[in-house]
Amino acid sequence: MADPSRRVRLLRHCYRRQTRGADDLLARHKDVLTVDAETSAAEAAGLLNNNKFGSLPVTKNEKLVGIVTAGDFMRVALRYLDRELREL
Repeated sequence: MADPSRRVRLLRHCYRRQTRGADDLLARHKDVLTVDAETSAAEAAGLLNNNKFGSLPVTKNEKLVGIVTAGDFMRVALRYLDRELREL
């Protein structure tokens, strides 16, 4: 699996099915781009944008704990913009 975005999709599928498959996949493919649970939101957003990914696996102690998506950041941006517009 040379395509990193395909790996991310597979990881998301495994996470949603709540299987151990995602952790196994991460262990076998060390080149999968992930973010640690302590990674800042700005850094995660930058990785998504710079790599043109729609999502990134979130890990803690090398175990999958979640998925962060571009949509997550879009929702935050929309809430911020909505709040700014109401203050005008």
